[in-house]
Amino acid sequence: MEVDGSSTVATLNGLTIENGNPGIAYGGGVLNYGTVNFNYAVVEYNAAASETFNGVHGGGAGLENFGTANLFGTLVQFNTVYSHDAYTAEGGGGIYNSGTLNVSYGLIANNTATNSPWASIDSSPSGGGVFNSRTATITYTAISGNTASQTSKSGKSHNYGGGVYNGNWSTLLDDTLTANTAGGAAGHGGGLALGGGVATLISDMIAFNSATVGGGGISDFQRASAVYISNTIVAQNVANNGLTLLEDIEDQKSAFDSFGSNLIGVNPFLTFWQSTDELGTASTPLNARLHALAFNGGQTKTLAIDYTSPAVNKGGNYIAGVYGLTTDQRGDPRISDGICDIGAYEYQYVIEL
Repeated sequence: MEVDGSSTVATLNGLTIENGNPGIAYGGGVLNYGTVNFNYAVVEYNAAASETFNGVHGGGAGLENFGTANLFGTLVQFNTVYSHDAYTAEGGGGIYNSGTLNVSYGLIANNTATNSPWASIDSSPSGGGVFNSRTATITYTAISGNTASQTSKSGKSHNYGGGVYNGNWSTLLDDTLTANTAGGAAGHGGGLALGGGVATLISDMIAFNSATVGGGGISDFQRASAVYISNTIVAQNVANNGLTLLEDIEDQKSAFDSFGSNLIGVNPFLTFWQSTDELGTASTPLNARLHALAFNGGQTKTLAIDYTSPAVNKGGNYIAGVYGLTTDQRGDPRISDGICDIGAYEYQYVIEL
């Protein structure tokens, strides 16, 4: 499906878009140049090519967006993009954004960015779930089970961002990134890879992701200029083919700036943290005490925190208010016991009468 022309508006209510495959072209499910609104839609089992045409990068097996795309309550799942060129600016198994992308209360799951079996050179498919090269805002959404990986021809290929690759401006609020993988010979950023621009992470849950080399949770291996993080859990992620038991953050560009109230399972000797941040070490990891991904209420799956979690009542009310987060990812009140919790899940206290 193509939405052609900048003035064109398409609204897709409850529609399923599946099994699209345009060949060596962008947007297996939807190719958008105008404005497209997805409301409780499903975009699944589509395929596309990620390649550079006339200097323009793209991909997006589920959705390639050059205009404005608004997704509400929408599932983007089981899509596969095949990279053909030796560029890192390719991928987007679920979504490739080259415009303005807004996602809320969605599920981006089990998408894949990989290399084309017909390519004669190594490529670097990235962003298994989402590849962002412009402006993306993702809220109250689960990004899980996505993969950026390939079979290397030289053993020197790189894959960035199993869940999300950010190359420009991304804002993630009250989201869960879990069970995503950056694979291949050199995978960086199992949950999130930062390749430039600005990323803002507020009240997110980044846990149980993996990478074959560095940054099981987050990697700024590529030129990230600024990462602002607060009220966020980054814990129980693994890297280095599982040989490193836990590696939550790979920070090679000194890009991070903490606003406080984060829970970091293993802090790799970084010094930008605030006094309100809770930090584990390689020898003594901090266990966030998370339950398995499940429907715990609301429209999307979440990682519930146990009542014994060090995240309970350790968040920052002010920063949640600044970003307008009155609820957690499920829609439950953001502040349950006077102080908000860290992460996308707010433990709800029950008062017995």
